[in-house]
Amino acid sequence: IAGPVAATVMADFGADVIKVEPPTGDIDRVRGAGYPASAYNYPWIVDNRTKRSVAIDLRTTDGQTLLHRLVRDADVFVCEATWQGDAQVYPPELHLVARDAGRIATQAGARQLVLTHIAGGLDVAVSAREAAETFDGPIVAAADLDTFPIGA
Repeated sequence: IAGPVAATVMADFGADVIKVEPPTGDIDRVRGAGYPASAYNYPWIVDNRTKRSVAIDLRTTDGQTLLHRLVRDADVFVCEATWQGDAQVYPPELHLVARDAGRIATQAGARQLVLTHIAGGLDVAVSAREAAETFDGPIVAAADLDTFPIGA
């Protein structure tokens, strides 16, 4: 399951969802090829309804500090994550390595970590264990229809 969809469902049930985008904006803000002509970007509208959005440069110390402040006050930190060594397939500006997601969650004082979009046949259990190396709280890793809960 992809992070945007997971977060949309949470927002539909009343969660205050803050989507973090790069300074250039989410690439999904621009309609891709294959969609019928329309004045509206329906995929963007569907995936981002009822969410707030903020652009943060996570490559900077200030950006990381801001992310930590947001996560510290959150009930759940949702990350699109992959596992170590897959940066060529899943660019780091779009997907965190699961271990890094755990580290960020720990630094920010997150209460729970949800890893999503573990795609391409990647091992959900491996991703969850990698995140658990750097995060002591509850972790749920989801791919396709499988989930792998770890922690309290």
